[in-house]
Amino acid sequence: MNIGIDDNLNLVYESMSRWGHALWPAPLLIPAQTASSAESQLKPLRFESLYAAPLIFREDAFDPVSRVRRGRFYRAGMSQPVPWQVYPHPAAPEKFDKTDATGTFSKPLFTFSSHSLTTELPRASNQQLLVMLGSEESFTIWSVIAVEKTVTREELVTLKARQGIGVLPRINNDAIPEASREKVLTALDKLVEDIYRAGPESVVDRAREAATAVLGTYLQDRGIAKPGMDLDALIKKMDEDSKVVAANAANIVRLFHGRGKTAVQEKLKVRPLREQDAELAVQCIGTILCELGWADWI
Repeated sequence: MNIGIDDNLNLVYESMSRWGHALWPAPLLIPAQTASSAESQLKPLRFESLYAAPLIFREDAFDPVSRVRRGRFYRAGMSQPVPWQVYPHPAAPEKFDKTDATGTFSKPLFTFSSHSLTTELPRASNQQLLVMLGSEESFTIWSVIAVEKTVTREELVTLKARQGIGVLPRINNDAIPEASREKVLTALDKLVEDIYRAGPESVVDRAREAATAVLGTYLQDRGIAKPGMDLDALIKKMDEDSKVVAANAANIVRLFHGRGKTAVQEKLKVRPLREQDAELAVQCIGTILCELGWADWI
């Protein structure tokens, strides 16, 4: 399948060959670029024009709550633009008087063909294919979580937002020990996911898991802790290592986690968790990351 774009009027056409029909309403088309999760710097290339992007994403569905997108990818041709024979577009009715005997007229379009994303999937099991949507000035990072083949032989790709903006500080991937980098990033992604769709108890649960992954990775990299230690023990080790702020921030998360349990509420007569408590737990995770030098607030 091919899509053609009129860069003057932003009209979009579709075809199996070069005889195109209009897509109306026009689909959302976003410049895209792929990368491996092993890369330390993720930033799209600068293009003279967004139509000059080598890869574009055609969005078919978007869920703002779960931050999941579904759509198809198209690869640019070697030379642009390409002459098409197209039927008149409903957004440009004046073109009807320019058609030939076939009911079409010639039009140069920036042309993109269906692209198979499975050919780019990393072979290493500890790596993940990432997609950057947007331009160099403004872009978001997405993880590929599913690829399905359609009856038109195109690939329907499901993307999930890599990280929320403003919820956690900006992560410096290079600063996280490589051996456990993916584990830490996955724990942070799960935390951000729950922030948008779960109650305070679930958010605090995710915050505790993230704190455990972060402190465990930091201490193991320094040879201070062994794998499998729980958060209580990790906090004590952090205190001994003079990371007092990080230790206390993690301790707040630990205490909030206990308050989410009915037995603790009945035994200690503590109040139940509220949204503000969950927000504080997330802020504590951000503080821990900054104290360890793995992130910085934007």
